[in-house]
Amino acid sequence: MTLPKYNDEEALLQWVGERLAEQYDEDEMEHYLRPWGEAPAVRTVMTEAAAIRAAEDGNFNPLACMVEEGDDLGPGARAVIASKMRGTFKVKRRRPKRTAEQTERHPCYWASKEADDIVELLDRFYPKHKKRMDTAVTIAARRAGIKRKALESYRKS
Repeated sequence: MTLPKYNDEEALLQWVGERLAEQYDEDEMEHYLRPWGEAPAVRTVMTEAAAIRAAEDGNFNPLACMVEEGDDLGPGARAVIASKMRGTFKVKRRRPKRTAEQTERHPCYWASKEADDIVELLDRFYPKHKKRMDTAVTIAARRAGIKRKALESYRKS
């Protein structure tokens, strides 16, 4: 195994890709190689607390499904249902949080995870070079086909 020069970005990009392909199992590679925007096949089960938060955001579907299925609901859920039936329920106006599925569909999510793996590789094989994190972010952004600045800001948030 010949190490490419640290300053040769193209060779380093290819070398990192080969090392990561050896390191990841098939499921992980599926995530990293999946076309961005394609949702993973995961069904999420909503908890009562999540259903209440969804109702506060204006989506009563999960809570209604729980009522239809005959789930035992706690006092918080019953209070939300009662206030909705009385017409006194106020929807909270806020930006809804990303679901786990939405987060996984974001290209920066997987690029950020990959940047951490790339840093480990660079730390192991290029310990004397500085700015390994910057190099890892650049390589991860190029592999994901996104802008470096977008990945940097995602990692800061």
